[in-house]
Amino acid sequence: CYELDTLVIIARHVEGVLGGRMMGGGFGGCTVNLAYSEAIEALSRAVEQEYPLRTGRQARIDMCRAAGGPGNAWVM
Repeated sequence: CYELDTLVIIARHVEGVLGGRMMGGGFGGCTVNLAYSEAIEALSRAVEQEYPLRTGRQARIDMCRAAGGPGNAWVM
């Protein structure tokens, strides 16, 4: 949808964002973006400023930090 495409386009133009994708478009959807820690403020600012101008809507921004995986587990 246009709104999700717009979020991905905005993110792609922020230095330090490695990529983004759309998720759950059938339920309103969201985007997930992978970015360096140093790029988070610029990404948030870009979305807060540009998204309403392009869509007439506000975006909610939730940030999280990736954790290490579970590692190896052996079942005997």
